[in-house]
Amino acid sequence: MKNEEEIIKNHVIWALGGGLIPIPIVDFVAVTSIQLDMVRELCSLHGVSYEKRQGKSLVGALAGTSLASIGASFVKAIPGIGSLLGGVSMSLMSGATTYALGQVFKTHFSRGGTLDDLSVEDFRGLFKEKVEEGKQKAKEWKSQDEAEKTNKGPITREKLMVELDKLKKLKDNSIISEAEHDSLRQKLLDRFMNN
Repeated sequence: MKNEEEIIKNHVIWALGGGLIPIPIVDFVAVTSIQLDMVRELCSLHGVSYEKRQGKSLVGALAGTSLASIGASFVKAIPGIGSLLGGVSMSLMSGATTYALGQVFKTHFSRGGTLDDLSVEDFRGLFKEKVEEGKQKAKEWKSQDEAEKTNKGPITREKLMVELDKLKKLKDNSIISEAEHDSLRQKLLDRFMNN
């Protein structure tokens, strides 16, 4: 079973990728889906009842209207350099806000809280503080993830299952296509079989 750190880290990495989607608004929707999935997993870990509508409302109140994220998404519409600048900016903000949300929900749930009693006003300060911390964490975790991916050493059965689960979630959240999922899945299976 995953712990809070693993859940938050995985979703931050996925949000970094979601923020790079070159189509304005689609990137924002993908990242929101990733954030909601993180909240759902944290709820499950803490035995807290999860309702998507309620999760969406809380995520939106804390992070969804972030002007920096929306602005970065629209910058992508500028031909040429806009896609690159908007992608990098949106990716980092997506990772940082996902990290901050994870920390808010982790803190609230560890105090025995539920989705019903989470006060956005009480956590707004913590959220802002954790966004800044999240920028650094997102960069650090992205580097670690890239280093792990470039390591072509043997893949264990446990690592294979984790990676297959990640791919499934990316496909289920429409971050990667069915064809991309199948291709990446086959590469993982080939690598495992060639250990």
